[in-house]
Amino acid sequence: MKTIPVESLSSRVRDLITAAPKGRVLLTRHGKPFAIVTDASNLDAEDIGYITDPEFWKSINESRRQTGRIPLEDVERRIRAEEKKLNGRRKSKGKKQKV
Repeated sequence: MKTIPVESLSSRVRDLITAAPKGRVLLTRHGKPFAIVTDASNLDAEDIGYITDPEFWKSINESRRQTGRIPLEDVERRIRAEEKKLNGRRKSKGKKQKV
């Protein structure tokens, strides 16, 4: 992550404009983190409104808590079991039955 001191920002605006599309840029004030600048060219005003709205994220978090979520490990375990079952069926169909 590129770091630019706010104190030198006026002379390094070009650096900021060049670096932001490639990744985040940390702005510091007196050597301490002050702000992060990131590329927003793929966002519209509505996206930016959601991203910066604490009430929106509060609503999202509440919704996530209320929804019966399944842990990723459980989903992966179910997928592996289903794939194993399907692979077993494919193998048994491919074998010739003895007469």
